[in-house]
This record gives sequence, structure tokens and C-alpha cells, in this order.
Amino acid sequence: MSFLLHLAIIGTYTAAAIVASVVAPGRIAMVAPELTPLVGGFLLIIAGFVHFVIVQGFRYRVVSDHFSTVREAYNRLAEDVDQVYDQSSQLRDAMVATSKRDAKRVSDVIAEVRLLQGLIEKFPSGRAAAPPSAIAPPVPEQETPADVMPMPPPKMVNQPRPDMPQIVEDIDEDRALAILREGLRLDRVDVYLQPVVSLPQRKTRYYECFTRVRDNQGTVIVPEQYIQLARREGLVTAIDNMLLFRCVQLIRRTQKRNFSTLFFCNISHDSLADEEFFDDFLEFVAENDDLAPMLVFEFRQEDVQAADNALLRKLGRLADLGFRFSLDGVTHFNMNYSALATAQFRFLRIDADHLLGQLNQGSSEVDIRDLKRRLDREGIDLIVQKIEKEEDLRELLDFNIDFGQGYLFGEPRLSRDD
Repeated sequence: MSFLLHLAIIGTYTAAAIVASVVAPGRIAMVAPELTPLVGGFLLIIAGFVHFVIVQGFRYRVVSDHFSTVREAYNRLAEDVDQVYDQSSQLRDAMVATSKRDAKRVSDVIAEVRLLQGLIEKFPSGRAAAPPSAIAPPVPEQETPADVMPMPPPKMVNQPRPDMPQIVEDIDEDRALAILREGLRLDRVDVYLQPVVSLPQRKTRYYECFTRVRDNQGTVIVPEQYIQLARREGLVTAIDNMLLFRCVQLIRRTQKRNFSTLFFCNISHDSLADEEFFDDFLEFVAENDDLAPMLVFEFRQEDVQAADNALLRKLGRLADLGFRFSLDGVTHFNMNYSALATAQFRFLRIDADHLLGQLNQGSSEVDIRDLKRRLDREGIDLIVQKIEKEEDLRELLDFNIDFGQGYLFGEPRLSRDD
């Protein structure tokens, strides 16, 4: 109890005493002098009661304040406990999710290593007569195979940009074959990406993947220079394996960055006809079905139209896993578009010069507007590729082309690991 309150109570007692001893006797003594002590006592009792009420009120306030403090502390403690519980739940969920991601990542890595191991194992046996240098164990990067040493340096296309590898312009078959074998054996097969843009906005929507092979000096040969050699030497399946392997690596990197787009990956008829390759290939994509939304397999028109029932069944098995297809190298348009759509072909590619050549010659074989209506009806998008001039693009835009591709929108660029 505070000092001032005590003073107030003492003052109350003093006033009561004064009243009892001075005021009350003077008025009451005239009537009943014997009541004077009773009046004084009664006033003292009242004063004591007032004192009791004041003291109890003060104690109640003190207890009430303490209770409020305890209640606030309890509420804060309860909030802290709830927060700790929420954080522990989030931590547990994060640990479970991380464990699942790690397990999936390990599974992906194992599958990719198995794919690459299968590539290495198939590479020597894919040719009828492979020279010893092609099947020798890998040599250090700084060493140069003897069959490459005497070759003169190749002629380069113009002056390459500092950030782009040098592309060979003129090269003979022996040198190209040596670079191809060395590149496959020493893992010098690179993936290049060329954008596919929506028209007329020219916004990048997809990417097509190409393989280019380089030697130890950084010079590069492109598919037009080595694909026939690879087919003759039985190396096409190895190249397709490597392209698939690189595409999977690329998709994994984009998934880590929460970046989602489509990548077109070409698979040759040679690879599909290889039973051993296709079985391994199908097993791999079945174990990695999360690739399906981001990977479109491309096949040439001539290969699809010449496909037998066995090949069509293989495409059906891929379609059942959720993969979509693109028909490449289209040269004529007398096709069953409904059957293509049923087989999960969702894209059709035509070279710009072929399409414009048909138009300029007034050919009756193709009516682009009618072709577009048929494709739209079946849910197939038209991609006109190899567009290099603005005037060609202006002419094509009259026909509401869905997508364009070519040097006008961007050249193939090397896919970086970073």
C-alpha cells in the first residue's frame, strides 16, 4: 500500500475521532450523554470498514494486474508454441520433400548414366568395319589421334564470333569421319539450340536441338557434313543416343530453374529400327515420364510414311507414355492428317523455300489456307523453318502461320552448362 494511501486512512481515523470526541458529544450530550461513546465507536467502525474496503480494493487491483501479466505471458507462450509447431511441421515436410527429390535425382542420374553406358557399349559394334582408332579407349583431351595430325587445317566460314565455335566450311570425308569418331569417343558432341517463335509476335516458344561435333582444336562439323558418313558407318544410333542424353541433361537443368518449354529432339529411322536401342530407349523414357511435357520427338516424313506396323507400334508405345511427335522434312501434303493426330503428331514442319517455291510456281499441290484449316481441325501446329529474309516472312504471314524458325529469328546457339 502506498504512503499517501496510509496517510488518507490515518486522516480518516483522525477525523472520526474528532467527530466522536468533539462534535457528537456536544449535540448528543444534551439528550443522551450515555450515547456519546457509542457514537464515537460507531464512527470508528465505519472508518475501519472504509479502511478495509480501500485495502481490499488495492489488493484486488494488484492481483488483477498480476493476473493480466500472467495471462499475457501465457498467450505469448501459446503463440510461440504454435509457431514452433508450424515451423517443425514445415521443416518435416521440407525434409520429406528433399528426401524424395534427392531419391528422384539419384534415380535420374543412374538412368542417365545407364543410357550413356549403353551408348558407349553400342558405339564400337555399330559399324561393320571400325578402324582400331575408333574403338580404342579414350585418350586424354590434349592428345591428338595420329590419323588427324597430317590433315591441313580446315577452312572456316567467314570470321567466327568470339563466343561461337568455328564451323568447318570445306572438309573431305576422311577428315570429317575422323572428327566424328573422335568426337563420339571423347564426348565432343555438343547440343545447339535454335528458337521456334510464334508468329507474328516473334516470341520464343520452343527450341529445336541439333548436334554438332568438334575436334580438339574447337572446330566444328554440322549434320549436313557428317550425317551421310554416319549412316554409312553405322554411327547414327550413337549420335541419336548422345543427342537424347544431352537433351535430358538440358531439361534437368531447366527444371531446376523452374523454366518450362518444349525441346524438339530428332530421332532417326536407323535408331527406331534398332531393336536393342529402342528397348533401352523405351525403358529410359518410361522411368523418366516427367520428360514427356518438355520433349517432342521428331521424325522425317519419308520415314513415317514408309513405317511398317512394328515401327508404328513403337511410336504408339511412346505416345502411351505421354510423348508428342513432330513430322519433319515435309515435301508433299497428301497425308491422312486425322491419323497423324491420333498418333500424337502435334507439329508439322515445312521448309520456307519449298513452301514459297510451290506458291511462286502456282502449284496446285498445296493450298496453304486449306492446309492450315485441316491442321487446325486436327490440333496440329504448322512450323515453317529456315526463314531467313523479311520478305519471305511477310509473304508467309498472309497465311496465318503458327510458328517460324530460321536465322531471321536466331541462329543455333551452343547450349551452355551454366
